[in-house]
Amino acid sequence: MTRSTGFDPISKEQPDYANSLNGLATLLQSTGRSKEAERFCRQAMEISRRVLGEQHPGFASIMHNLAGLLNCTGRSTEAEPLRRRAMEIRRKVLGEEHSEFAESVKNLENMKRTRKSIPKLESSKVGRNDPCPCGSGKKHKKCCGQESAS
Repeated sequence: MTRSTGFDPISKEQPDYANSLNGLATLLQSTGRSKEAERFCRQAMEISRRVLGEQHPGFASIMHNLAGLLNCTGRSTEAEPLRRRAMEIRRKVLGEEHSEFAESVKNLENMKRTRKSIPKLESSKVGRNDPCPCGSGKKHKKCCGQESAS
């Protein structure tokens, strides 16, 4: 006979589990642990794809977050197709008037503008006062560069 604790663990094949992994990835990224964050974000995206499908706004949100993480780590060429795909899903499912679609458009434009404004260097290292490669419009030291400083 098992005793009930009143707590039901979340199944690994549910949207709540994917959202929890996505939240953990966001937390890890904010503390400078980008490699771990990417692993959890990719896992969340895969679960979301299987459980919700590739045309679901929840899947698009996790994909959008992964694109932001990749962009912050200087991998904008990997990030851009994900941002575009997430934006298209949001446009199709939520409509062009929805705030998540507007967020996708803004972040994609910021990413492209930032990439154009950063001079091509021998090194891929971003300076503290350079625009952040994530597309936020902030200086690197006030955005993703805070991770590097710790």
